Amino acid sequence: MDGFIDYGGNCCGKKPADHALVMMFVPLFDNWVQPIARFASKGAAPGDVLAHLVTEAVMELAKHNASLIAVVSYGAGSNKSMWARLCISGRLTAAVHKVQHPCIPGEHLHFLCDVPHMVKCIRNHMQRYNHAQAGDCDIVYDHYRTLYTEDEKKQLRVVPKLTLAHIEPDSLRKMNVRLATQLFSRGTALGLEVYRKQGLPGLEASEGTEVFTRRLNDLFDALNAKFPKEAVRPGSPKQEIIDTFLRIVDNTAERFCRSRETMFASLQTIQSLRLSLLSTKDILALLFKEGVSYVLTVKLNQDPLERFFGNVRSFGGHEEHPKIVNFAYIFRLLTLYTPVRWP
Repeated sequence: MDGFIDYGGNCCGKKPADHALVMMFVPLFDNWVQPIARFASKGAAPGDVLAHLVTEAVMELAKHNASLIAVVSYGAGSNKSMWARLCISGRLTAAVHKVQHPCIPGEHLHFLCDVPHMVKCIRNHMQRYNHAQAGDCDIVYDHYRTLYTEDEKKQLRVVPKLTLAHIEPDSLRKMNVRLATQLFSRGTALGLEVYRKQGLPGLEASEGTEVFTRRLNDLFDALNAKFPKEAVRPGSPKQEIIDTFLRIVDNTAERFCRSRETMFASLQTIQSLRLSLLSTKDILALLFKEGVSYVLTVKLNQDPLERFFGNVRSFGGHEEHPKIVNFAYIFRLLTLYTPVRWP
C-alpha cells in the first residue's frame, strides 16, 4: 500500500505505511458483521499501539450498548506484545486469559488466538522437526509422508484427498487452512491405521501419530462449529474434547520442561492454544449459564475478517498496490454494505 502511518487522532506520522489494520465486530447470535475501524501501519502495528486501540474500541462499543466478550487475533508477535501489555499470558504456570472489562463492572474480556492459524502453525512446526510429542503421544511427521507415498500408488485409495501439497506445501500453500486441516483429518488417521495393520514398513509405530491426528481433528471441529447441528451444547462431548486437549497441552509443556523433547508446536503456539482453550471454556460456561442453548464456535475465529479482506481485494480490481486513500474508500463502502448483506 502507498500512504502514511495513521492510527487515528494524533497518532499519525510521516513514515510510509504498507499495511492496513482492521477491527471488526462479530455478533455471536446474528449473521451480520460490522467493520468498526481501520488504520494504516508500517508492518505490524506495535504492541503498545494495539493495546491502546483495542481498549479504545471496546470503550466505544460499550457506549453503543455492544457487550464485548472476546478479542480474537492472530498469534503474530505484535499481537502477543499487545497481550503482554494487557497482562494476558499463556504460560503454563501463570496463564491469564481474561481481563476486567474497562466499562462494565463484573464482566471480562477473553483473549483468543485464531484457531485455523494455529492449525497451520502446528503443521509447519511438525514438518520442520519431524519428531514431536503431544502428552502421551509420540508423533512422527514421516508417517504422513509414508502414508501418501504408499496410497498414491493405489487405484482405489484409502485417503483420496491427500496430495503432495498437504504433506510438503510450498511457501504459499503453507498459508492454506484447508490443506492443514485435511492433513489432520479423521480420514488421514484412518489411513494410517489401515496401512499400519497391513504391516506397511515405516508405519509400525504410528499409533501416536494416529491418536494425535484424531484428537486435533476433533478439537478443530469443536472450535470451528458453523451450523446448529455441529454446535457446542451444554453437556456436549465437544466440551470434553476441549478439556482433554487442554490437558494434553499442559502435559506436553510439562514433558518439555522435564526432558526438552520437541513439542508438537512451538512454545508460542502452545501458549496461544492454552489461552484460547481457557477462554473458550469460560465463554461457553458463561453463555450456558445465561440460558444459551448452543454456541457456534466459528464466531470465535477470524474467518469474517479474512472474507472482508478478500472483498477489499476484489473491489480493488487489478490494483495490486493500492493507495491508503483507495483502501479507505473501499473500507467505507463495505462498512455500509456488509450489515445488510445476507451471508
